[in-house]
Amino acid sequence: MTAGAAGDDGTSADASDAGSDGADVTGSADDSGADDLDDSTDDGGEPAEFCPPMLSADAEAWRVEYDALFADTDSMRTYLDVLPEGSGHWGQSYTLRSFVVMYELTGDTKYLHELIWQFVALRDLAEGGVTWPTGVCGNTFSYTTVVIDARFVEPMLRAAWWMANSRLADDPVPVIDDLDLGGKTYGEIATEIGELSEAVLASHEDDLRTRTENFGTYDGETTEYYRFDDGYSCVAGEVMPFNYANSAGHAYARLWRLTGDDAAREHAERLMMFWWNRTHAYEPSPGSTRSRWWGYRGKTGEKFDPDAFPGDSDQRPDDDGHADMTSSFAATMYAFGLEGQNGTRIDQVAIASKRWIDRAIGNGTNPAYYITNADTDGDWDQVFDHLPMSCYRPSILEALEPLAATELTNDSGGFRRQYAENIAELAFFHEFAQTDPACGPSCGDGVCNGPEDCVGCPQDCACPVEGC
Repeated sequence: MTAGAAGDDGTSADASDAGSDGADVTGSADDSGADDLDDSTDDGGEPAEFCPPMLSADAEAWRVEYDALFADTDSMRTYLDVLPEGSGHWGQSYTLRSFVVMYELTGDTKYLHELIWQFVALRDLAEGGVTWPTGVCGNTFSYTTVVIDARFVEPMLRAAWWMANSRLADDPVPVIDDLDLGGKTYGEIATEIGELSEAVLASHEDDLRTRTENFGTYDGETTEYYRFDDGYSCVAGEVMPFNYANSAGHAYARLWRLTGDDAAREHAERLMMFWWNRTHAYEPSPGSTRSRWWGYRGKTGEKFDPDAFPGDSDQRPDDDGHADMTSSFAATMYAFGLEGQNGTRIDQVAIASKRWIDRAIGNGTNPAYYITNADTDGDWDQVFDHLPMSCYRPSILEALEPLAATELTNDSGGFRRQYAENIAELAFFHEFAQTDPACGPSCGDGVCNGPEDCVGCPQDCACPVEGC
């Protein structure tokens, strides 16, 4: 792991791109982390007592705070309940992500079970003909944009990988509240998640475009991007922003890891390559640490022209509420050893995340919305979504945590859409960001072997209930 070598304001890693063969990563550990512990009985009945893992003091403190929220099931499902009216589609994706992060941290299947419950609810809504309004152009359509669907399925696919690969794979899922899956196993549910996710992503392929690059690192290579179709009157024909395409790429990467589907891997890599070819080296001052910088989509006057190399003064910079989607996609590609990220690149993206955060903090009560503009209002909650980059820059965790006690407790909406995810990730990265180069447990083969034990790998190793 090269990212920790360069200080956030010291000398930079080599800014030149590595060859197009991508990252040299061994062990392809998930950037997310872990799996699930068998807390169910053999007959799929009531779960047995769970023996929690021994977490660090800081991680445990955040876990306790998260569980206080998790105990309020109605709040956990707040946005799910209003999905047909369209007001909760974005918010529920953060809630889903919090479940899988806590599941990976602890191995406790209570988080996994809530994700399964919500997966079934979402699937039933979709099969009933309900679709999520997009809000684009101020209109409600009978279909959704790829970014909304991708953000729904990405955390589900992340959990499904562990359902299919942990020692729970052949165990029946117990009754979850009023949901009886009729003896289906975790592995079977993982397959259903994969099938639905593949169909959801495929439904947007009419908006997907393929092109041959004519500049940059990937000159001559085939890449992919998305365009708005004619149904979006105010943006018809425009190239979709990077957060749309890279959210889809993130979901495709996880679909590939779950299913091994080469087409999913190709989509993920081509989308990553399209974005990377449109990033710039960024140095705030001569000789300062070099990172990457990218725009929201492209130059203002060239929204219809993916051939244009962005970066001129009229390009809108990406904002802190969307850049994090790209940085987390980059982290996953690096962890999986896929094309588009390597040690040098991930270091530069992590430094960029730290600069977003520094500008936000430096701007006081109005966090900077753009990396190049400290005068535009933003959202503190969004800044916390850069936490996955603390795998490569522990100072990101150190910078954000002091804000958590004051900025995350303003829960005026009853259950803020990102509140739970922020708490979950603070716990997760406290446990792994500075202690494990893989940034998470490396288990997941369903067998308790080698140095694994129930403390470090509850997903594969049974933990005795007695003596917890």
